[in-house]
Amino acid sequence: MLIAGEEDHTVPAVVVKAAHKLQHANPAVTKFRKIPGRGHSLIIDHGWPEVAKMALTFVTQHRRDTL
Repeated sequence: MLIAGEEDHTVPAVVVKAAHKLQHANPAVTKFRKIPGRGHSLIIDHGWPEVAKMALTFVTQHRRDTL
């Protein structure tokens, strides 16, 4: 899962989207999410629980049970 902040000037969403496009050849599930009004510090700035929940949901839905 690739997550971009709409207002990120360090790694702009267009760069993250390009990385996501490259991953389409990967057989694993790939997703792109852009969070409106957010900058580069997605996981340490206000609203970080929203980002964490989004990532955890993705991992939970797409994990491969090995047991």
